Amino acid sequence: RLIGELPGRGGATGPWPFWQGLGRHFYAGDVLAAARRFGPAWRGHVAALLPRQPVVWAFLDEAAQAAIAQVAPHARVLVQVLWQAGLRYGHHIGIVDGGPVFELPLDQLQATR
Repeated sequence: RLIGELPGRGGATGPWPFWQGLGRHFYAGDVLAAARRFGPAWRGHVAALLPRQPVVWAFLDEAAQAAIAQVAPHARVLVQVLWQAGLRYGHHIGIVDGGPVFELPLDQLQATR
C-alpha cells in the first residue's frame, strides 16, 4: 500500500487535541523532544505504550473526538491532491495528532506525468 498521512489539528509544535485526550495518559514526556531524540523511530516507541485494542472514542474528551481524522488548515489542499491521485481515507489516524491516513493499494497505482 501507498500511505499518505496528513497532519491533524493543532500546531506544528502542539498542543494536539487528540494527543491531549489519549496519548498523554500513556506518555507524559515532551512529545517534540522525544520525536527529535528518536527520529522516525519515535512512532514505534510511542505505539508500544498505547493500547493495542481499538479505543472507544466515547471515552475521549470532546476536543479529542472532534480532532479525529481532521486535517490541519495548512494541509487541506493536500486532501484533494491525494484524492485525485487515487488515495482514499483508510480509517486510520496519526498517532500523535489524529490526522487522517490515506491509502492506495500498489496494484492500483498509476504513473502520472
